[in-house]
Amino acid sequence: MNFIEKLSDQQALQRIYSDGRIAEEEMREFYTIFKTDRSSFENFINNQALLIKTINARYKLNTYSQDRVISVLEGAVKDLIIVRQPEFAVTTEDCRNVWLAKLVLNASLAVAGYQACMPLIAAGGLPGIICTAAVFAGHEAANYIALSEYRDCIKKR
Repeated sequence: MNFIEKLSDQQALQRIYSDGRIAEEEMREFYTIFKTDRSSFENFINNQALLIKTINARYKLNTYSQDRVISVLEGAVKDLIIVRQPEFAVTTEDCRNVWLAKLVLNASLAVAGYQACMPLIAAGGLPGIICTAAVFAGHEAANYIALSEYRDCIKKR
């Protein structure tokens, strides 16, 4: 099962991440929301760190600024969406296009966030866990907001 699919309470996640970070004392609730524990989440973080390390070794993303990486990722994902599903490319005012663009932006910001967490993850311990949890929670909350805005857009049509 994908870690994100374990999310049990979107509103609780938004509440603990409302200040843009997850405090040490909120980690227990974070684990509960995702039906996990510290050890399992650390394994998830280590797998993500290995993935980022592999991507950096192959594509040298760590030699570029975060803004450049975000720009390249946004362009690549948008191109992929348009090539695979051309009906999404009709107009930029289309509800789906706006929603997909927000998902692309959210994903690219999460990649940059994970990249920023790498030194803390490499050092080990709670700071790396909290940094990764905050990026993960922010990404999930941003996707939830994008979906909510998409639904509102559809209702207005």
